[in-house]
Amino acid sequence: MRLRKQRGSRPMTFEAFGVSLELTLGDESLGPAVQAILPPGWAPSDAAQPAGRFGLRQTDADQYEVTVDGEPWLKHQALDVALDLLDAQMRMMIAANARNWTFVHAGVVAIGDAALMIPGQSFFGKTSLVVALVQAGATYLSDEYAVLDAEGRVHPYARRLSVRGDDQSVREHDVEELGGVAGEVSLGLGAVLITRYRAHAEWRPVRVSRGEGLLVLMANTVPAQERPHQSLQVLSRALAGSVVLKSDRGEARTVAPKLLDELAALTPP
Repeated sequence: MRLRKQRGSRPMTFEAFGVSLELTLGDESLGPAVQAILPPGWAPSDAAQPAGRFGLRQTDADQYEVTVDGEPWLKHQALDVALDLLDAQMRMMIAANARNWTFVHAGVVAIGDAALMIPGQSFFGKTSLVVALVQAGATYLSDEYAVLDAEGRVHPYARRLSVRGDDQSVREHDVEELGGVAGEVSLGLGAVLITRYRAHAEWRPVRVSRGEGLLVLMANTVPAQERPHQSLQVLSRALAGSVVLKSDRGEARTVAPKLLDELAALTPP
């Protein structure tokens, strides 16, 4: 599916996870770049009142300006920076307003027929561990959000992965470029990993209670404050058949195969 070319400031409206957004491009040449950051599962929409209105245009000062609900949000000379902000704002709008879904900040992979969720905010090291797990044989579901339905099943949110190279530059990759595959079906939650990166940390996972897992997931759930009862209900259902592990970790490439072995040996209590 492709964005229709629009001239001038004519808006287009699309929907993802039941949330409609309006996007206005200052020039049709921006279309391919914006196409790459649209949320997974998006589709054109004819909603008269979208949840949010966003814009991207190049100014006379040779900067790129992002607008949110008609107000300037950022001006920057680099298009990739403007796109990153636009992407983040649209994703958060969807996560906060998707009434039939619960979005949790987490990386997610599938191991067999169950999902492994790794909760954590941005810059928490989720993507590096997700990439390492995928390269070790797991199936990619998300590096940004765990998207749960009302029954607590986890649905794919497979965006491109931002991977930092040895030279510290960051590049976007489709999961296939990294030797992995993206999942296409919803799964029950098999395990939650509570972890953080710490240089030279020793990998010593211990099983902790589902109650502790619930607290960590709630702390990373986007609509937790606005819809606490719904969030608790969905997360409790998700955790009902899962195990919760906790450990600091060192380098992702070292931890990933050990984690997969650990999960293979575990069964829910």
